Parts: sequence; structure tokens; C-alpha cells
Amino acid sequence: MLETDQFAYGVLVPVLTFVVSCLGCGLGLSAAARGRAASSPAHRRAWLAVAAVAIGGIGIWALHAAALLGFEVHGAQVRYDVPRAFASAGVAVALVGAGLAVVGTRGGRRPALLAGGVLAGLGIVGAHHLGVSAVRLAGEIHLHPALVTASAVLAVAGAALALWCNLATRDWRTTTGAALVMGLAVSAAHYTGMAAVSVSGPGGAVLTGSDPGDLLGPFLLLVVGATTVLAFVVGLWPTEEEVRAQDRLAQRLRRHEDRRREQRLTPR
Repeated sequence: MLETDQFAYGVLVPVLTFVVSCLGCGLGLSAAARGRAASSPAHRRAWLAVAAVAIGGIGIWALHAAALLGFEVHGAQVRYDVPRAFASAGVAVALVGAGLAVVGTRGGRRPALLAGGVLAGLGIVGAHHLGVSAVRLAGEIHLHPALVTASAVLAVAGAALALWCNLATRDWRTTTGAALVMGLAVSAAHYTGMAAVSVSGPGGAVLTGSDPGDLLGPFLLLVVGATTVLAFVVGLWPTEEEVRAQDRLAQRLRRHEDRRREQRLTPR
């Protein structure tokens, strides 16, 4: 067996990826809350897409991809299949979007939360394992079944808890708490899944795939750019509570106008 190292760049990468994951999940959960308060189906679908990209793309995929860049195998060169690595982002976005759609259309009932948590958790697991399958090295990767199962359980449980926290109350505190829970679930699922990885084989150089050092700059540019755009979009829009307060005010104004109209039409 070849010796593996998940922390080739020290603890800085896990800490930074956790922060980025929490930020992405927070933006996504905020977007999902705005979607719940939207007045039209088109707006709800648009916010669902924003939430899926933020959680699946930044909250889940960015953590997996960045953490994988810190994966080393002593005695073997590690490279990556870039198209497959990007495909893992699509898996995360699609499954998170499906989970959010289930929760949104079913009104947050317990079976819907469970189904949504399972789908979002599968997005975490799918992104992780498709990302691992993008690794190219002169050897064979083996997975420990018990740790793979534990990773999946952490992902599903954390995703379901985060969705429940986000639905339970509607203020920045619970959104922050839900983002921390989901970021922790993504991080725990990834590193538990990576603990399941062992490598056997001759080691040495590999001819296919891209070098991690060449991917770092474009990856950082993509993540920072996408996070900035998403934060700008979410930050410009009123929060769920503000939208609901505006709707209540509009309803009171309409009732007031209706009473005034009735008074003018009523004979004296």
C-alpha cells in the first residue's frame, strides 16, 4: 500500500474550505428562503436555481475540489481528469436543486424534509465520489465500506438538519446556524470519505490528467468570482421576512382602499 496524505498543505486548506462551504450554503439557504416568499412561480424557480448553484457549486463542490487538491500519495504522482471533476459539480447542483424543490413544494412537512435531506446528502456523496474518480495515478484506489457508509450518513443527516433549521424560523440567526451545520456536514462527509481511501500499486509518474498546481489559479478565480456574483444577487434582494412584511402592508393598503371605495359608494 502507498501512503496517502489528505493534508498536504496543512490545516489551512480544511479551515478555508470549511469557511467557503459555509458561505456558499448560507447564500444558497438565503436564496431558498427568498424563493419561498416569491409571489410568482417564475421567481420561485429562479431563486431555486440560485440556491442550487450556491449550495451545490460553492458549498459542496468547491470544498471537495479544493480539499482534493491537497491530496497526495507518497511515491506516486497525482493528476486530475478535469471534465470529470466538473461533472461532479453538476451532480451536486442537480441533486441539491431536487432536494430544495421537494422541500419547497411540500411545505416543509417531515417526509419532505427527509426526502430533501436524502437528495441533498446524495449530492454531497455523489460530488465526492465522482471527484475521487477523477484522480489519475499509477495505482489502484480502494475504498473502506464502513467509512464510505459513515460518510453518506453524515452527509444526509447534516443536509436534512440544515434544511429543517432553515425552515424552522426565518431570520439571519437560523440561516447562519443552518449554513454552519451544512458546511460541517460537507466537510465531515468529505474527510470521512477520504479516510476510506487507500492506494496500492507501483507508484511513479502518470501520463494522463492535469497537474494540481496548474488547476489552483483557475479554480480560485472561478470560486471567488461565482461567490461574489451570488452574494451580490442575494444581497440586493429583500429577505424573506421583508418580502412577507411588504405583502402584509400591501394587503392592508388594499383593504383600506376597498373600505374607502365602499364608503364613497354607500348612499347617505
